[in-house]
Amino acid sequence: MDLKKPLEFNEQINRLRDHGMIINCEEKALNILRKINYYRFTGYALQFRVNPQDSNYVEGTTFESVHNLYIVDEHLRDLFRMYIEKAEVYYRTQIAYGFSINKCLDAPHDQHYDESNFYHKEGYNQVIDSFYREQNYYKDSLIVKHHKNKYASKMPLWKQINVRSKKQERHSIISTYLDHFIIKNVKIKSDFSLLEVSVIDEVNVWNI
Repeated sequence: MDLKKPLEFNEQINRLRDHGMIINCEEKALNILRKINYYRFTGYALQFRVNPQDSNYVEGTTFESVHNLYIVDEHLRDLFRMYIEKAEVYYRTQIAYGFSINKCLDAPHDQHYDESNFYHKEGYNQVIDSFYREQNYYKDSLIVKHHKNKYASKMPLWKQINVRSKKQERHSIISTYLDHFIIKNVKIKSDFSLLEVSVIDEVNVWNI
């Protein structure tokens, strides 16, 4: 079976119209389709179909209504991403501060490398390997270079916990520090009011 023939932008407009979508401003619609993949856009239009097996849209469906749905979804994803990052940074701070103040006040201040401070001993090697792997990943950064020149290979936890590669950041922070690096006798503060989350304020600025 042959694949579907690719469509020029103006052909995409015609295809949407053939299926019953109202396009009031063709130029605006073309500009949007140039920025948003046609397949992605029509994915948001699925709920406007007469039924799942029918390619035609319900009467009165406009291009703008589908695009507005896309914008709302885009803003929601950006909003969740922003606050997930805030929560992640907050927990990094709590983990680093909580452990360092409770465990690393005595020289040589490297107790986060000590296996006795791990609840889950089986995760010890994974955490230590992660420490050095991330340092090696950022070996050319000014932070890592400056630290290694002055202090050799080990880093304080409050610095090490922020040296994370972006490609692994979400997974490694949660799995490494909250699954394995569960710190003995250290209470991690969970006060999300410090994140200053105001979803209502964010929604109000969309003006959709």
